[in-house]
Amino acid sequence: MFRELTAIAQACLTAKTVTRSDLDVMLLLAEADPDALPDRAHAQLREAESAFLRQPADRLSYIERLARLLKTASRLQLRPDARRLTPHFALSDAQRAFGLGACLELRTRLTEASWLNIRSRCRLLDRLAACEIELGAETGAFDVLRRHALA
Repeated sequence: MFRELTAIAQACLTAKTVTRSDLDVMLLLAEADPDALPDRAHAQLREAESAFLRQPADRLSYIERLARLLKTASRLQLRPDARRLTPHFALSDAQRAFGLGACLELRTRLTEASWLNIRSRCRLLDRLAACEIELGAETGAFDVLRRHALA
């Protein structure tokens, strides 16, 4: 979402204009995942929306401020201190292939299990998908695998 918001903000800054549709898309992206953005970025988007018609000359300045907030927030998320508390792992290609193969086998068994109701099957498939995402990442979050294995 950061990338999409940043791309829209940069496009507006490059074009030196902000349309209502640009602002609507940015608001929709921010509302779709409210925890992904800092509160200050949400506040900046709300200010831009409320001032859109009242202060047309300042539209671009709101987007410029938002772009700088997004850039700073993105850098803060990448800091090693933010990832320090969650244990991470790195796998070799062979280990990753083995883990993904095991996930594929589990997915096959889950879809064939006639005794599982749909709700339980979906819940287990969602957990399996989270494991697959972590296994496919360069450094996965061990916490996600452990939490899902114990649940």
